Amino acid sequence: MPTRLPDGRRKLSVIHLVTVLTTSFIFIGESPAAQTVTASELPGVVVDDRHAETIGEWKHSVHTRPFVDEGYLHDDNNTKGEKSVRFTANLPESGDYQVLVSYTPGKSRAQNVRVAITAADGQHTRALDQRQTPVHASAFVPLGQFAFEHGTPAVVEISNRDTTGHVIADAVQFLPADQFDAAAYDESAAERAADEAAQAAAAALRRAQRDAALRAAQAGARRLTPTDLDQELRSALGEDLHTRPLDDEGFLRRATLDLIGRQPTIDEREQFLADTSPDRREQLIERLLASPQFGDNWAKYWTDVVRYRVPEPELTFLNYEPFQAWLAEQFNRGTPWDQIAREMLTAEGKVADRPAATFVGFHQANAPRLAAETTRIFLGVQIQCAQCHDHPFVDMPRATFHQMAAFFARSEAKLPWNDSSGIEVKSKAEGEWKMPDMHDPGKPGTEMTPVFLTSVPLEEGLTDAQRRAELADRITAPDNPLFARTLVNHLWARLMGRGFCEPVDQLDEMADAVLPEVHDALAEHFVATGYDVKDVFRLVMNSASYQQSLVASPEEAPLGAGPLARRIRGDEVFRSLAAAIELEDAAASQAAATDAFRFPPPPKSTSDRVDEAFGYDPALAAEYRPRTMDQAMFMMNNDQLHRQINAERGADTVLAKLLTEETDDARAIERLFERVLGRAPSQPELEFFTQYVEKHQDRATAYEDLLWSLLNSTEFTTKR
Repeated sequence: MPTRLPDGRRKLSVIHLVTVLTTSFIFIGESPAAQTVTASELPGVVVDDRHAETIGEWKHSVHTRPFVDEGYLHDDNNTKGEKSVRFTANLPESGDYQVLVSYTPGKSRAQNVRVAITAADGQHTRALDQRQTPVHASAFVPLGQFAFEHGTPAVVEISNRDTTGHVIADAVQFLPADQFDAAAYDESAAERAADEAAQAAAAALRRAQRDAALRAAQAGARRLTPTDLDQELRSALGEDLHTRPLDDEGFLRRATLDLIGRQPTIDEREQFLADTSPDRREQLIERLLASPQFGDNWAKYWTDVVRYRVPEPELTFLNYEPFQAWLAEQFNRGTPWDQIAREMLTAEGKVADRPAATFVGFHQANAPRLAAETTRIFLGVQIQCAQCHDHPFVDMPRATFHQMAAFFARSEAKLPWNDSSGIEVKSKAEGEWKMPDMHDPGKPGTEMTPVFLTSVPLEEGLTDAQRRAELADRITAPDNPLFARTLVNHLWARLMGRGFCEPVDQLDEMADAVLPEVHDALAEHFVATGYDVKDVFRLVMNSASYQQSLVASPEEAPLGAGPLARRIRGDEVFRSLAAAIELEDAAASQAAATDAFRFPPPPKSTSDRVDEAFGYDPALAAEYRPRTMDQAMFMMNNDQLHRQINAERGADTVLAKLLTEETDDARAIERLFERVLGRAPSQPELEFFTQYVEKHQDRATAYEDLLWSLLNSTEFTTKR
């Protein structure tokens, strides 16, 4: 209670004064009803937190207004990764809807809240900064426009995974697209409208010109059949390639690893081997291409292509999950490769909202790095040696490098501390790239005009967005053979064990090149398809050249005559372990920040640790891919893996269940080989292991030894 002064006036304590002022603001300045939003009065379909499904313990609160109806939920900033809120709506009709979420902002909120939207075309992921105050009075923030189907539940799930700060879940609104007014949710929308309209018109013109050029190129380009591809190889090598066709179980394992990044499960193996249809291999390829795991697998590959050359900034751990999820969505949709490349080069905004901005943003909009990486990734040309001097081995003057860097002169990236999802790619109003004087660093550099792949410089006065769009046009133009040649070189290297050019990101005269005629023919086919990535897989994998047994070594046959064995990637090792012995992707808990350790690194799951041990830069040639003690020690000694090898009766493992079901040792050994190596054992292998089990006093221990040896075999981590 406040004390009274001698004259009868009350003396207010600081706490009481704050209470009075706060109460006056809330209850006198405006009524409580004015600071709540009534769901039933909003257009569209609104799902409040009261009607949502919760996973984990969420707390109800009315502390911060405005909120929808009777309050909101928060995760209490603990047990991260174990809590989510799922909002489900049955929409009255099919169509496009804007999805909006409501939350109460504050300094204690999380900045990278994961929101998953399940729409008609699959799942989409967005990240939300709940410290930012929503512009609209309803406290709703739009996440984007999505297509939904009547009769299929529309689902929005808010998770507290990998967040720091309180996660809020209040309500979700599904608003028909024609009722959504973007300007009401964005203070700068009206100011940008004119610029966006002009840019859209220019982009439409460029798109029309590009599409016309692509159609012309497609009309003149030759499309191949698998038989044509085989004939191209025979002509190039001058001999018959197909003396040892691959058997069905070998084809199944190879194709499954190549397309979805793991070995087949025992059920998939039995289903395929039981199929007697003559086109079963073609059908398998189509099923794998249609699997969501196809996008996941190849998104991981291209994410590795990018991330292995990105330096880690200070005080920020780079999270590639949004970028990888976006890439997976593009591959599964069948988005043409030129559109994917264009989006990576031109995207603006926060990485959380525009994952394609990862490429420019994670390089911190550094013009020299972007110049080198753009040409390396999309054109297979290494220009970084020309940054400081004329290239010593190829005809490339130093100016070439800096003319390329000039395309990014007006790009910038805003980096928040310890939150890579908040990295924002923006444009500067002005600025030009200058080539430093290497002889006298004190002199002002030479201002460079953006020029690349043509002698025609850009017109003056172009914005950053226009410069990068022009660069994307030049790179993906159908008359630029390097763009198509680079993609098919990567795919051929993964499918056949060796690229037409090695390293795979170097197509110039420095490369170790083979079969240039086949390389050109496959690239021409890629252009003819409109840069359809899946079509290249379909073509190569249906060829007899792909479907033959391995060439044991390059010395056995001419280089390129057949597939070579290759080590599988780290993520493929983990997924194969999951398929073989049901190894779980156990997540570690986030270390708490301390005064001495303000930014602890993100926790590593089992898949992270496997990928860390077995992963490698995809650009490395086979002979340079690391073989380390960490790889051997993980497979031999990892505690979690060892628990999955337990054969004791009653253990909840694949091995324990197998031994309970199969009392016949020969059949048990066969099933173990099929599960772990994707093939039946040879007769000598079967005899050897049967004798080993019979001689061993403890059957369970003998089978643990067998499973351990199969997992640690070179064959398990090799595509054959």
